[in-house]
Formats: sequence, structure tokens, C-alpha cells
Amino acid sequence: MFFKNQRKRSDFVRIDSFKNEKPVLVGARKLEPITDNHLPKVTLEKVSCSWSKTSELPSLQNVSLEVADGQLMGLTGPVGSGKTTLLLSILGELPVSSGRVSCIGKIAFVSQIPWVYSGTVRENIVFGRRFVAEKFNEVVMVCDLEKDIKRFPKGDLTEIGQRGVILSGGQRARVSLARAIYSDADIYLLDDPLSAVDAKVGKHLFERCIKEFLSGRIRILATHQLQFLKRTDSIVVLENGSVVGKGTYGQVIIDGIDITHLNLQAARRSMAVITQDPVLFSGSLRKNLDPFSLYQDHDLWRALEDVQLKSLVQQLPAQLEYKSKESGNNFSVGERQLVCLARALLQKSKIIILDEATANVDFKTDRLIQDVIRNRFKDSTVITIAHRLNTITDYDRMVVMDEGRVVEFDRPDVLLQNKEGFFARLVHMQNVMAAH
Repeated sequence: MFFKNQRKRSDFVRIDSFKNEKPVLVGARKLEPITDNHLPKVTLEKVSCSWSKTSELPSLQNVSLEVADGQLMGLTGPVGSGKTTLLLSILGELPVSSGRVSCIGKIAFVSQIPWVYSGTVRENIVFGRRFVAEKFNEVVMVCDLEKDIKRFPKGDLTEIGQRGVILSGGQRARVSLARAIYSDADIYLLDDPLSAVDAKVGKHLFERCIKEFLSGRIRILATHQLQFLKRTDSIVVLENGSVVGKGTYGQVIIDGIDITHLNLQAARRSMAVITQDPVLFSGSLRKNLDPFSLYQDHDLWRALEDVQLKSLVQQLPAQLEYKSKESGNNFSVGERQLVCLARALLQKSKIIILDEATANVDFKTDRLIQDVIRNRFKDSTVITIAHRLNTITDYDRMVVMDEGRVVEFDRPDVLLQNKEGFFARLVHMQNVMAAH
């Protein structure tokens, strides 16, 4: 557990061991104070550092980033890419061989491996600070510890034993997080604290604690889980100690980042595929829209409204709890496609693949789907496989395939200028057939 404190002398405090159950100060270094002209900020300028002087390759190589007051930055990359190393370099735990690290404000660090000590639950959270009941109860609530504490024989005064023996791994993770939250830091370095908890608890911690309670603070969250990364203000992708991607979530996904290095199941959730015969799974409409229970009801209704399904669903028995039959056979093909589009909207999918998605629907539904794609997926990459060429003539790029080969690739207007080209001949053929 680490804290950087802005006090009279701007101390750096590391909790390394205990003697008579008291924290031991083992190191100190200067930290820039917060003033009206100097708000909390984390800056790395071309930073390189290494765990070992004998190592040929540095653990971090030429890393530059800046996180301003109130921002939530996601930090991701494959195992061993340098995420923890970067956080520890911000703390000053890793000597910088070149470049500069600058921090303004008090820092709290939550380790990937939860840390607790022999004492009560309350002592582990308050950690020597003044106990304020209202503040304590709020921290317990946003860290999803209320029910756990109520089950303990003496509530928050229950002794947790050596290394927190009475606590589960998830409980230890939440107690460690609660300790950092209670410290009232300006900057939070969160080293994958959501990996030790289940999906429901992870959603609560991200939304209630990291997004809401810590709103206005600097938060750097290391995680592999794309459902959280997509809701950050910015993302830094690391690979082999170097920054290989930086920007917002879509920018990162569609700007050449090798997503094979990311969590495969999570990466798939950043994409939506809508086929000629879309399939819904058995269960409620809610589960079909939000299979991981990540969104609120008003989000679901907004997505349904955007694809013009809201009035239809409002007329269904049980509405969002209406049960879809096997393969969604109690919905038309067009309705199933619109449900799939609503799911993609809800999940803010950055890559949409439409495989002949409008081939079997009427013109009105086709027009509706095309309007949704153009108006609601402006910030997404849309890849459409289509024979109805009029629906794709305004796309940015066109790939024309023939017998398994790419025979043309350019903007549609450019391809149309070549009257003998494949695309121009296909368009001409469709126009002749439509005229007859």
C-alpha cells in the first residue's frame, strides 16, 4: 500500500512492514504541492526505466503521457507489457534511467494483490486516520462491502485475522480499495482491482466507486476488461514496455492496435455482427440487449427508441422481461435485426459487421436500418457485405470481390468513373433490372 502525501514537507510514504502494528516509514521524496495555479496532474516525459541494471531491455521505453485533473485513463496491454511498472514509476518505486516523471497531488495506489493486516475491518480501512462514521459508511457502500460487514459477527469491528484469513479474495480486494478511497487522495493508481471480483461486483465498483465517487480525481486504471475501458476518458496501450496506442476507445481499437494481445472474449464484445438471419437467444428481451447486466433500464429504452422499437416493446406483455423463444422466432427477421442493432448501440460497439443484414427485409425496414447505421454509428467502423448496392454507394471505401479475389478497392465515386470496372457494371446491371 502506498500513499504520497502533500503535507508541510511533501512526504512520500511507503508502508513496508509493521512493528507493534504501526506503519513504518522507509522512504521519502519531494512532491510538488497543489496550488491555485497547479492542479493535480501526472506527467511522464520520454521515461525509460528498468528493474535490473543488467537488463538489456528497459522495463519502460520512452513512455510519454499526461493525465489532468478529473480524468479517468485506462491502461491496458498483454501480460508483462509494463502496466504495473508504469504505475510504480509514477510512485517513484522504480528508478528512472532517462526522462522525467512529475506528479502534483496526493497519490493512493491499489495493488493488484490485495494487502490487509491483522486488525479489524474498520482499522484496515481507516488506517490510522480519524474515524468519521458518515464518510466511512459511504466508502463501505461504494466499495460494495455493506452486506459483507453485516454478516461479520462484530460488523466492522470484526478481527480479520493474520493476512485477512477470514476474508475471501474479493473481500480483501474491496477492503484494499476502500482504504485507498478513505485516504482522500488526489490521484488514484488502480492496478487491476476489478480482476478479483465477479462481474456484478466489478460493475458496481466501476460505476459507483471509480466513476461516480472518485469523479473529479485523477484515476489511472490498469485493466484487461474492455467493458470498462470503453467508458474511460482515454486509453494507453502498452506492449513490451512501449506505448503502442493512445487515444479514446474507438481510436485505440481501429487505429492499428493488434487486438490479439488483448483479452479475446472482451475484444469480441467491442464488435457487433448482424447477419442475414439474426438470432436471438432464449430468455428475456433484457438479456438479449444486455447479456452482462451492465446497463440501467433507461439505457435500454434509449437504445430501443433509437432503432424505433420502443413503442413495439412497450406493447409487449412484461415489456423488457418479455421472453424470446428459441432463435427469437416470435420476432420477425427485421425486428431481430433491430434488436441486434440496439444491442450494438447499447454496448457502443466500435466495429459493426453487417453480413447481408437487409437482404431479407422490406424496403422500409432496410431504410430504417441504414438510417440507424448512418446516424447512430458515426464514431464506429462499419463493414457491410451487401448485394443491394444502393445502400452502400455513400460508404467511404468499397472492396469488390470476384471468385475469392479483391478485384477493386477505392471510393465508390472513383470506382463508378471506370465504366468497364466490376463495380460500375454491377451498378448498371441493377439499374437496368430496377427499370424493368
